Amino acid sequence: MLAEDIKRYGQWMYEFDLGNGVKTPIYSESLNQVNKVRHSMIFSFLDGISFNYKSASILDLACNEAYFMFEMLKRGAKYGLGVEGRKENIEKALFIQQALNYPNCDFQHQDVFEFNYEKDKFDIVLLLGIIYHVENPIGLIRKAALASSKYLFVETQLCKSDRHIPFGWGTPNEYLHGESYFVVHTEQEPENPLASLAGLSLIPNLFTVVKILRHLGFQSIIQLHPNYLVQEPQYNQLDRVILVGIK
Repeated sequence: MLAEDIKRYGQWMYEFDLGNGVKTPIYSESLNQVNKVRHSMIFSFLDGISFNYKSASILDLACNEAYFMFEMLKRGAKYGLGVEGRKENIEKALFIQQALNYPNCDFQHQDVFEFNYEKDKFDIVLLLGIIYHVENPIGLIRKAALASSKYLFVETQLCKSDRHIPFGWGTPNEYLHGESYFVVHTEQEPENPLASLAGLSLIPNLFTVVKILRHLGFQSIIQLHPNYLVQEPQYNQLDRVILVGIK
């Protein structure tokens, strides 16, 4: 019966193991490998610092099907809240919540910019695969930082260049030089469930994300790396990165 229930949701972002050989069908195997490396890096970091899941609260922004929040609940996290702008993803997350019996979590079908970030603090805030899909990535990181009491995980695609770019700043024929910047990209697939909701995306370089986190007061910023057991070329080539801001 469970396998039949899954069919009505179509393809998934994450492969959930529901037991008895039943798994959710994912969009592509390449995406599954990205998620495996994300999982390996995030939980290797948390396990390496002996993170106390049992007292932890989790905020998963643009949570999609809330895979990483569920993984933390599986490890004993006290409470999780998922915020997601696509209704179909909320429905999938609620299905998984019921199928795997996670009572200590809630979901809000809401634009991530409309969420009330001043109401509560969370031990872990997840900002995975979203800042390069919004038109105001700095504002979103700022909001996420406001809700984070300990750790903010930021995962993003990166533009490659690290050269200094000259820009005018009020005086003719004189230029400042910046090493942190975004590339503007127009997403052409409005029906793509993995694409931007607005149409324009800003992809940062690595300097940019680090600079923003420093500006927002994180005492330490750690770049996570794949281990030798779980690999994915984008992370090895710095086309994609996970950074952890620590307060």
